[in-house]
Amino acid sequence: MEKHFPSMIKKHCEVCKKTDALLRCGGCQTYYYCGRDHQVADRPTHKTTCKTIKGTKTKVQEEEAKLRARSAGDAELPPNALENGRLWLWKSARPYMLALFLHGEMLIRSWHRQGIEDALALFLEILRLNSGDNQGARFLIPSLYLRLGRNQEAYEFLKAWALQHTDRPEVKQLEDPCLAYLHVKNADATEDVELWAGNRGFLQLPVLSSLQLVKTRLLIGLEHLREFRPVRGKYCDDILERMPEVLADEDSIVKKPKEINQQLKDLFVSR
Repeated sequence: MEKHFPSMIKKHCEVCKKTDALLRCGGCQTYYYCGRDHQVADRPTHKTTCKTIKGTKTKVQEEEAKLRARSAGDAELPPNALENGRLWLWKSARPYMLALFLHGEMLIRSWHRQGIEDALALFLEILRLNSGDNQGARFLIPSLYLRLGRNQEAYEFLKAWALQHTDRPEVKQLEDPCLAYLHVKNADATEDVELWAGNRGFLQLPVLSSLQLVKTRLLIGLEHLREFRPVRGKYCDDILERMPEVLADEDSIVKKPKEINQQLKDLFVSR
């Protein structure tokens, strides 16, 4: 991972890779430098990306200003639209939503941790502004969580979005089922995949690939744990402390890899 995506590991100076006392690029707010000299040295390489991200951010600010200027509401926009959400219902608000999405895409293309963190926050904001998600932010969010190493949150988001298409009690009680992702916490990532495999109509490729990656990472972690188990001592104890409670016993270490392998096969044939 570090070899292919070094910029995703830590925030660092683009020139010398220093990781402390960094200055953030004032244009794109995505790249970091240890000082002015290295920022100037990297400018020829960074210039195009910086201008692109800064340009899409400026467009977002311009469209947001237009909406805030109409905060009292009018014939084409309800009062306090930015606070109340459901913006996609109002055509005059769609340019703002489109600008947000484009800015998020440009942040992702920075291939830098700060850009991914900012893009994730932005796409979650898009869901808040339009829980129906006409733009498809839900297909990008799990992959952003995964790129940041936040596997549990990725799984919880995937599960929440799948739940809204069911008649389960925990969904029925929600005023807006599309906001289920705000309520699913501490989900067991080792559980079966019937929720997805049994509902092919909602198993789009981005969802499938993200779910498979969550399961694969979990499987690799368990395999490493099983290899270190005979060693015990420091290494095994450290790994156990980082695993979910459901896996922190001898039986789980042996049984769960087989179950997860079967789940991956079920997902593979579900498409």
